[in-house]
Amino acid sequence: NTTMPEATAIAERLRQTVSKFPLGELPRAITISIGVVACSGAAGLSLDAVIGRADEAMYRAKHAGGDQVVSLDFAARDGSMVAR
Repeated sequence: NTTMPEATAIAERLRQTVSKFPLGELPRAITISIGVVACSGAAGLSLDAVIGRADEAMYRAKHAGGDQVVSLDFAARDGSMVAR
């Protein structure tokens, strides 16, 4: 029971924390791409559907350059998504 803004903020804090971990002798920082999905108003979705949409959000983050959080909301009753 977490709101989209709360979940996105948590994911962003995680992304920022991970970027601060040292990689020993490697010259680059660790980066992560995170997909966040909210399912409000989309009753009846299967767990597989939700995980699939979270995966889609993560790949959108990667394809947009990585090291970022992308949030998708199942805002409509028909299961369509709205990027936030």
